[in-house]
Amino acid sequence: MVGQDVIPQIDAVITGRRMLAHPFYQRWLAGDLSIEDLQSYAGQYYKFEAAFPGYLTKVLAKLDTAADRKVLLQNLIDEEGGPESHLEMFARFGKALGVGRDQLESAPVKDSTRVLLDTFAIATANGSPAEGLVTLYAYESQAAEVAASKTESLMSRYGLKPGDGTDFWSVHAQADELHSAWERELLERLIQDPEPVVAAAGRASNALWGFLDGCSKIA
Repeated sequence: MVGQDVIPQIDAVITGRRMLAHPFYQRWLAGDLSIEDLQSYAGQYYKFEAAFPGYLTKVLAKLDTAADRKVLLQNLIDEEGGPESHLEMFARFGKALGVGRDQLESAPVKDSTRVLLDTFAIATANGSPAEGLVTLYAYESQAAEVAASKTESLMSRYGLKPGDGTDFWSVHAQADELHSAWERELLERLIQDPEPVVAAAGRASNALWGFLDGCSKIA
């Protein structure tokens, strides 16, 4: 019962740094960002999206049972399997904004983006399975809500058409809802020592919020 008791604490920590409440995303949803702001954001977010399958792989390798591994394996397949990876979809989003794949790859990494990448890398590589998993959960438990809002605003506020410019976000609006539900169930089984897991959720949530702080400096 320990895991079930701790999940509400984790969710409360994440809610305290709810990404959709950040001023940068509030400006995005209101249509107050310029295309240049979105282009700069895309160059930073691309770095995180490119690294995310690696984070999944690190946690996956630490899981002991086939049933547990299946949870993250399906998540990894969703990221990289099928006819097109999520990174390729994101590259099409960048192209719709006027940013080519080479520009996304060569964009200088901002300090706030580096903190986000390092936070996720350290937690998934060096933390316990539960600490690594809760780090992923801190992102994916919010990602569906964020992605759905972005899909709507990109079309209504910024004139992007359904398809190339919005596929990445519309896919994540559905997939990440499932991913976070799977991760939540797995966390309930994995958590043995609540304190470091809750702390890891806090570090991940702060890093995600800080990433958006860095994006706000672009805008």
